[in-house]
Amino acid sequence: MIWSLFREALDAIGANRSRTALTLLGIVIGIASVITVVAAGNGGRAIITEEFEGLEPTTLQIQPAWNLGGGEVQFRAEAITDRDLDDLERDVPIVHSIAPIRQMRTLVRRGEHELSLTVTGTNANYVDFVKFTLNSGRVITGEEEERQAKVIIIGSLIADEFFPGEDPVGQYLTIFDTPFQVVGVLDRKDSAYTVSFSNPDETFNNALVVPVSVFRRFFGGGDGYWFVLARASSIAQIDEARDEVLNILARNHGLWNDTENMFQVTVMKQQLDMI
Repeated sequence: MIWSLFREALDAIGANRSRTALTLLGIVIGIASVITVVAAGNGGRAIITEEFEGLEPTTLQIQPAWNLGGGEVQFRAEAITDRDLDDLERDVPIVHSIAPIRQMRTLVRRGEHELSLTVTGTNANYVDFVKFTLNSGRVITGEEEERQAKVIIIGSLIADEFFPGEDPVGQYLTIFDTPFQVVGVLDRKDSAYTVSFSNPDETFNNALVVPVSVFRRFFGGGDGYWFVLARASSIAQIDEARDEVLNILARNHGLWNDTENMFQVTVMKQQLDMI
């Protein structure tokens, strides 16, 4: 009986070859579509994970609330100050690894070779937010930040550009018309996917990182910061940490129109969940 049913099925397929071919084509396309969608989803998740590596769910991004204002009332943003950071460290124990960040483009030289590049000023806590490995040397220390040591960490492309065939550690680059000693060189970071939010050759591999105290000394601009990274002690304390940060900033700077926070704290966990 089974053989008879099998013969009938073969006869039906032979009698309706076009319909059979289209059915098989539909099945193949359907399976391929499912595989493609799953692969795209996994690939997209991997891309996002790579882009935000280092910014763990407990990361807090603190900056002025640029979206305030409009109409006749203009919002005048205020920078986050050293006093704010000191108060956060003293009064909010569930917030740690506070890293103020400042950046500016300037001329970087070695001998006659000169390029216009972006220099980042930050403190030793910054390494908590950047997933990296050192090719040679070491990171900038808290002690060097305190005494305004003229030291710098450079990316792999900077090393290739200014020190071809040499070990840059211990040598000098001129920034702000001042010699800075290279203490560390970052391993090269490649983009692992054909689609990426950022180009590591334009950011990570071209990195120039100096102590923020030295950055302020040479660039000026007071003690303010427009962007600060920090961490909450745990995921369970994220909301409390965000509220405490806003309370400290409101205490020191007041409220806009006496009603709204002049700063915003973006919680990385919420961003990652949304993505």
